Amino acid sequence: MIGHTGFLITARRLAPGTVLPQFKSKVKATEYAEQDILAWSPDGLGERKVSEKKLRKTVRKATSQ
Repeated sequence: MIGHTGFLITARRLAPGTVLPQFKSKVKATEYAEQDILAWSPDGLGERKVSEKKLRKTVRKATSQ
């Protein structure tokens, strides 16, 4: 289907007296303010940090296997 569509677009451009359609441009990505970015950080969402004890226990378990 891609080749067929390409042929139709090329044929339309080459036809005498035709008006080219207006092509839509892509929308740019939304720019976020620093305040918005900080609102979605782990601290902003209330996510707790991993304790030192939990880290030591996990490392010990991973290295013992």
